[in-house]
Amino acid sequence: MNSFLIALDCVTPVFLYMALGYAAKRAHFLTEEMCPALNRFTFRFLLSINMFKNAYAADLSGAFSLRPVLFLVLFYLVSFLLSWPLFKRFVSDRRARGALIQTTFRSNIGIVGITMGETLMGVDGLASMAIAVAVIVPFSNLLAVSTLELLNGEQVKPGKVLRHVLTNPLILGAFFGFLINLSPFRLPGTLEAVVSTLAKTGTTLALIVLGASFRFARLSANPARLVWGNLIRLVLSPAAALALAVALGMRGGELAVVLLTAGSPFSASAVALASSYDSDVELTGQLVVTSSLLCCFTLFLWIAFFKEFALI
Repeated sequence: MNSFLIALDCVTPVFLYMALGYAAKRAHFLTEEMCPALNRFTFRFLLSINMFKNAYAADLSGAFSLRPVLFLVLFYLVSFLLSWPLFKRFVSDRRARGALIQTTFRSNIGIVGITMGETLMGVDGLASMAIAVAVIVPFSNLLAVSTLELLNGEQVKPGKVLRHVLTNPLILGAFFGFLINLSPFRLPGTLEAVVSTLAKTGTTLALIVLGASFRFARLSANPARLVWGNLIRLVLSPAAALALAVALGMRGGELAVVLLTAGSPFSASAVALASSYDSDVELTGQLVVTSSLLCCFTLFLWIAFFKEFALI
């Protein structure tokens, strides 16, 4: 029963925030036209502050392990390499192929992972999650840009890929947060309070806007691809990652980082990238929406299972 309640505590806020966003749209407090601007504001400003706060407040003198982060980098690299021949064989449409390949390595750890991380691991676990985001987000962005450029028949330009990664607001927020954390300086108390408030607002608003972007009426356009994309993102990929992590002896906070990263839904920022590279924007958006909704159920099961066996 305790495992059930812990899992419920982790997923309930995510579900309720998204449900609130959907209800706000149905009640016309939010419109579809407002969502893109709110998404940009949240991603570029509030979520970068959230990453800054987590990195700034992290206890870097405590014990945290880089092993799960290095494991995830290697796991996603192998997933990326294996997905190419697989999807080339079974998905003829290159635009749809780009979206599906990304489901093997691109997760919404910056929003869903961070939101659940504190509940699952406590404040001390946020240091591990902040480091995971700082490494996994740029690495998955690098793979995503390379995927879409190659599918467009273009040569991968290292400078362009690096520029895309280094200008990511989450990466910049984490970088400056760790930089000040390692320095002898501290923010004034009032500024720390403002940063903390804006950080909480960022993840909350991001989930509300994600809920407001749900459009169930158009989900029937790509049923088979949606099923496979969600199965890969929420079941097959985390199952493989978690099985390997357990076999390698990861437990507790290490395994929790792997669970929250591998089990998080498809990254919401994939939609903007898809529109920039002539990928299937509609399928990408549908995968973001459906995986974000279904992850409340799948992450609940993953957390409850591993808590029941005292692995996290």
